[in-house]
Amino acid sequence: MDALQKKFTEDRPLVLVGCGNMGAALLAGWLENGLSPSAVHTVDPLTDPLVPHKLAGVYRDPGDFFAVCEDKGIAASALVLAVKPQYMADAVEPYRSKIPVDCLVISIAAGLKEAFYRSVFGADQPLVRVMPNTPAAVGFGASLLCDLGGTNPLHRSMAESMLNTVGAYAWVDDESKIDSLTGVTGSGPAYVFLLIEALAAAGVDQGFTLDQAEEMAKQVVLGAATLANTSGQSPMTLRENVTSPGGVTKAALDILMKPKDGLIDLLIEACRAGTARAKELGET
Repeated sequence: MDALQKKFTEDRPLVLVGCGNMGAALLAGWLENGLSPSAVHTVDPLTDPLVPHKLAGVYRDPGDFFAVCEDKGIAASALVLAVKPQYMADAVEPYRSKIPVDCLVISIAAGLKEAFYRSVFGADQPLVRVMPNTPAAVGFGASLLCDLGGTNPLHRSMAESMLNTVGAYAWVDDESKIDSLTGVTGSGPAYVFLLIEALAAAGVDQGFTLDQAEEMAKQVVLGAATLANTSGQSPMTLRENVTSPGGVTKAALDILMKPKDGLIDLLIEACRAGTARAKELGET
């Protein structure tokens, strides 16, 4: 918890641009894990931060933030861009030539490439792209990071501390992998939530009330994920351990694992569609 307290202070704060669902999830996780509210400023023209903390500054207009910086001698230590790709160009323009040369810029937007950010912040600005996901709000995020240059070990340590406190993270060595894996890690929670919905619907179909079915579905997913994370066995082995020949689970899995039409193939197809969309967003 001390890592975030040491890296961000009132004089060298973290600045979060965009505080919608993903930005708020990250911020909630950081605050829960030691980041001082007095070391955070948010800028979002659309909403107030979705977190129950009094922050150092909350602004709708970037100009108001810069005025405070000038008045109080504040210099951002990290600028986190949590804006949807289609709005990013307008969102970052006010920061052109306005942030310190050693300020780490972190973007969590899908699709947008290094060239876009370099056109705004210049060739030497420390820059890292990150693809997080919303379970970061409860400390179980899964984030990918890619170093796009201009960084030093302190910048990388800063980025790692920010993501490590809200879950697991992994560095990738090529920017294209961020887009390729967005559909797996970034969008992955949505697939699991859909699985919970589907299990609950099946429970209702078999006689549970909706409340009972949802509670059981959530517990099934939580229990299975915890077992997979702690047993040391592969998901395939765990699945096989549950599946008796000719039994109930085998009958169900025969449906879910139909060749070319089963759950695995559908998820692969879904993730490919997500990758394609990420690439499209980077071209708009």
